[in-house]
Amino acid sequence: IWDAGIQLGDGCFELAGVLGGCFIPCLASLGMQPGDVAIIAQYFICLIHVVQCTGMDCEFEVMTPIGVASCKLNADGAVIRFSIRDEAPGETLKAAPRENAAAQRLVTELDNYFSGTLKRFTVPLAPSGTAFQKQVWDALLDIPYGNTTTYGALAKLLGNPGAMRAVGAANGANPIWLLIPCHRVVGSQGLHGYAGGLARKAWLLRHEGVAVPESWQQRLPLETD
Repeated sequence: IWDAGIQLGDGCFELAGVLGGCFIPCLASLGMQPGDVAIIAQYFICLIHVVQCTGMDCEFEVMTPIGVASCKLNADGAVIRFSIRDEAPGETLKAAPRENAAAQRLVTELDNYFSGTLKRFTVPLAPSGTAFQKQVWDALLDIPYGNTTTYGALAKLLGNPGAMRAVGAANGANPIWLLIPCHRVVGSQGLHGYAGGLARKAWLLRHEGVAVPESWQQRLPLETD
């Protein structure tokens, strides 16, 4: 805009915060042609998109075989939140920005995991929680692909056999599903709980080659043998 010799006042930049309703009319009021306004508006939208994922938290969504993964990365590119939900009919997902290397790395690793070629995620993680919760989550990261443990065994591993319920609560509070594999912790006689639903837990375990007992079987909608 400045290269074109156009000076915009502070009020115009304040209006830029609501691009569609104010910024474009502001440019048009300066005598710019519709084509020029459209080009500048498109550039401005792209700039906003870059800023949203540069130097601050970045949020996007990825379609997976078990639903829509909602991802959030911090300014350093570490995953701080990851969950999976059902897809809404006709919805448009917010794609990972191509210019964000950390986001693209996570997308690639998710693709590789669900295709069966990745057995351990390597993207940096930065979950927020208490010291005890983080201790539990660190222990979850040590459960190998294709293996499971129980809440009681995990409590013993942490040196506190009586803390089985506390371990279960920390497991349920895990903010980074799948990447911190809380789905690999099961009850002594069943799948027990999972924030994403028992059907997803069973799917993930079967995907990793765990022999889920017939009595534990849970199915996702439309899933067939």
